[in-house]
Amino acid sequence: MQATLEEQRLEIARIRSEAEKERVEAAQREERIRAEAEEYRNEAIMREEGIRAKAAEREQRLTAEMDKFRREQLIIMQENAKMVKQKAAIQLGRWMKEVEFSGIDTATQGNIEPMTQVTATQP
Repeated sequence: MQATLEEQRLEIARIRSEAEKERVEAAQREERIRAEAEEYRNEAIMREEGIRAKAAEREQRLTAEMDKFRREQLIIMQENAKMVKQKAAIQLGRWMKEVEFSGIDTATQGNIEPMTQVTATQP
């Protein structure tokens, strides 16, 4: 009987020792998992910051390109307006010469609205 009690005590001590060993191993696993999770989280943060930096750089480049495009378009529109004015002046000059040579009277007559009034005149 004494031997069985001693065997039971030894068995209980062995079980307690194994349980403590398992608890230590579980704590170590948990610490490793926490460390890995923290490492993954830090890597994800770094990737996200990198993505944000690249996106900001792309946005800045796009904004600069859009500003350049707008400036170029403004210059083109100004040049086009200048050419239109020049062509209109040339065409007006041609029309004025045609009117002078053809003897067409462009003056307004009476109460008629001051639109170009074309009438034949005797030279």
